Amino acid sequence: MPIIERYILLSYRTRNYEFKNYKPSDATAIRDAIHELEKSLGKMHGGLIKHFKNNPDDIIVEIR
Repeated sequence: MPIIERYILLSYRTRNYEFKNYKPSDATAIRDAIHELEKSLGKMHGGLIKHFKNNPDDIIVEIR
């Protein structure tokens, strides 16, 4: 699969966080963006997965 640039916008607690990934699939790009957000917020690895599974509208993926 080709690696495509993806722009990911994650909304968490009324703030928007932007990430840019070069991954072969949307799922991989979203997972990596969530892990980066966890690191920047000081959360435990896997701590935000449940939030985004319950609120899929908080994830926006744009292919550029």
